[in-house]
Amino acid sequence: MNIDRASLRAVFSCAVSIAWRSATLAETIHIPVDVPTIQACINAAVDGVDECVVAPGVYSETINFLGKSIIVRSSGGRGVTTIDATGMGGTVVTCENGEGSQTILDGFTITGGFSTEVGGGMVNHSSSPTVTSCTFDSNTAAGTGGAVYNFQSSPTFEDCVFMGNSAYNGGAMENMGSSPLITRCV
Repeated sequence: MNIDRASLRAVFSCAVSIAWRSATLAETIHIPVDVPTIQACINAAVDGVDECVVAPGVYSETINFLGKSIIVRSSGGRGVTTIDATGMGGTVVTCENGEGSQTILDGFTITGGFSTEVGGGMVNHSSSPTVTSCTFDSNTAAGTGGAVYNFQSSPTFEDCVFMGNSAYNGGAMENMGSSPLITRCV
């Protein structure tokens, strides 16, 4: 079989293009179908590409975004999807590795967080994630920021509810050197 250089080059170029597109297409990872936990999804997700979609239910865990620009969202909304850290003795959601606005948490009730220091429900340390349509309920910090503690961060909170959280200072939110953007929150 005789293949000229131009045809070979075209076939090679097409193969490289398909491989490149496959490597960069976003994958939707479903919890608990594809992986059993939200943290397992975050661990597996490709930074800046993938999305974790969480089915309704109660997920007993704490999560850390690990600096990844990914979307973690519930498929049914905060009324039916809960991240519950009751009895785990830790912050429910952590962003401490430079997460930016493309790190998105959407549609959860965040509850049961407990910290002996700061941020029972969420800690943002030098990170500025986007948090939408979440309810922070019954989280506790012995220090500051019962629901959320922001340190040198500029997170965005949209359509969120803060209720029943407690701390020595800042039951709902404590901001140290931070400028959060808070829109339509209660």
